[in-house]
Amino acid sequence: MWILAVAVTFLLSWLLILPVKKLAWKIGAIDVPRDWRRMHRKPVPRAGGIAMFAALLTGCLLFCRHTPVMMAALEGGLLLMAMGLVDDIFRLPAWLKLLFQLVIAALAVGSLGRFHGVAMLFMVLWVVTLTNAHNFVDGLDGLFGGTSAIEGIALAFLLTAIGLRNAALPPLLVSAACAGFLVHNRPPARIFAGDCGSGCIGFVLGVLALPAFSQPLWQIGSLAPFLIFAYPLADMVTAVLRR
Repeated sequence: MWILAVAVTFLLSWLLILPVKKLAWKIGAIDVPRDWRRMHRKPVPRAGGIAMFAALLTGCLLFCRHTPVMMAALEGGLLLMAMGLVDDIFRLPAWLKLLFQLVIAALAVGSLGRFHGVAMLFMVLWVVTLTNAHNFVDGLDGLFGGTSAIEGIALAFLLTAIGLRNAALPPLLVSAACAGFLVHNRPPARIFAGDCGSGCIGFVLGVLALPAFSQPLWQIGSLAPFLIFAYPLADMVTAVLRR
């Protein structure tokens, strides 16, 4: 069943990219290389997140148990994908995006009922940080998709190792959705994830990792998420310091 779920999610993500590319051109979700930071020379659609999230949503609803954690990840991810798409078209101010992320993260973490007080504040900051860290890492062809695919597999192994096997399939489907997108995003990229992709996938991974933090501090499960997501976290810190 898991193999079928991964295959369906991968194929959906891969196939949906084609109509999403056409949609991106129509609605103006295009990355035009206007400054030195852009690695491409021609305009490229940047709404690949629509295909990724649609494939992930379908795979999770069809094949996964509808746990509170998974539903919180999908519901919040859907809202962030919508906000990211608006940003890909109109460029929203940074403070507005951050405020929206904080509200959605607080609602997602609060809906689980597992964390309170300082712990809840930490988890909200964790989810928002991962959301933006994956946005930062989306700078080179194939980098975001490849990184997120590896993180999803690693998170699935972690959840299985700490006895949460039922929570391991959704991260695998994140990897499958990213792999399907990666077919079109490998150099030279024909489409970018955009904020609608990098932000929502980062959010989903952040929420799906929350059960690991329920483990006692002396167990590896509570610290392993920092290792799994070390690259995007370190990249975000260095990018902020550099800028």
